[in-house]
Amino acid sequence: MDINEFQERYSAGERNFPEIDLTGADLSETDLSHVNLSNATLTGANLKGTRFHGANLSGADLSGVDLSTATLSAVSLYETNLRGANLSQAQLALASVQNADLTGANLSQANLVQADLSGANLTDANLTGVDLSEALVQGTDLTGATLERADLSTAVMQEEVVMTGTIMPDGSQNSA
Repeated sequence: MDINEFQERYSAGERNFPEIDLTGADLSETDLSHVNLSNATLTGANLKGTRFHGANLSGADLSGVDLSTATLSAVSLYETNLRGANLSQAQLALASVQNADLTGANLSQANLVQADLSGANLTDANLTGVDLSEALVQGTDLTGATLERADLSTAVMQEEVVMTGTIMPDGSQNSA
């Protein structure tokens, strides 16, 4: 299925598109609320400003994708590949980001209020100015991540969180 057929079928009310290949598609500023793109391939896609409220993107390959300013509130990103993705200023409140790979991703100024980041890999991720209020951060790998000016004040960190070389909200580097 090509991008035009996908858009036509979504506009007609269809929401179930598991395992679809939309590599390199330009879906910027599109409303894809409640779509099921589980295990889909969207590598290199332009999803800037796209609205995914309540969508299922679990297991999808979103590596290198531009999701800046996108709305991903209440979205399932379980085991999603977001390596090198741009999620700057994205809205991820209440998102399930469990076991997702966000290695090297840019989440600067993102809203992760009440998001579940359990088991997520955020190695070398840019989390500058991110809001993690009431977010669940357990078993999360933040090795080498930048958390400058991040709000962790009410984040829930229950299990071991790996923070070796992480730049903390005050600008200091964690050595342990």
